[in-house]
This record gives sequence, C-alpha cells and structure tokens, in this order.
Amino acid sequence: MRGGIVVAGNLSKIVGTPMSPNKRIFLNIVATYGRSLFVLVCGLFSSRWVLPALGKTDFDLYGVVGGMMGFIAFPNTLLNVATGRFYEYAEGLAQESAGG
Repeated sequence: MRGGIVVAGNLSKIVGTPMSPNKRIFLNIVATYGRSLFVLVCGLFSSRWVLPALGKTDFDLYGVVGGMMGFIAFPNTLLNVATGRFYEYAEGLAQESAGG
C-alpha cells in the first residue's frame, strides 16, 4: 500500500520476522487510531492558545476559514484515495497475470 500507513510492513522489515496478516492489520489499526488521537489532542491544545491570541471575533473567522478548507480538502482526499486504490488494484492484476 503506497498511500496509507504501512507500519506493520516496515516493522517486519526491521524485526526480520514475517508477520501474520491479522497482526499486520491490528498494528495498522493501532497506528491509525494513534495518529487520529494525536491530531485531536494537537487541535485541542492549539485552539486553547489560538483563542486568546486572536480574540473572539477573529477566532470565529478562523473557524469559518478552517471549515471551508476542510470542506474543500475532502473531495481532494477522496480523489487521492480512489486513485491510489485504482493503482493498487491495477498493480495487483499485473502481478497476478505475471504469475507472482
């Protein structure tokens, strides 16, 4: 997988022992949730410091601009993920037809 978090694949290269698919899936889930939790905590702490720095009016504008950026970034992320899946599927078909 090229676009996502491939913690388990890299970890098995470091450790040198092959991982079972269930363990790889579990480690990827833990890494994804850990990243989400980290982003959530960073957002909460940064808003704590940004609010006094900007004031109420500018903080509201900051929220509106941030919401618009998220709204615009969502289709971009969606298309990136769809394209990545398309490429991975095509690569899998090519490997399957090559006999590997």
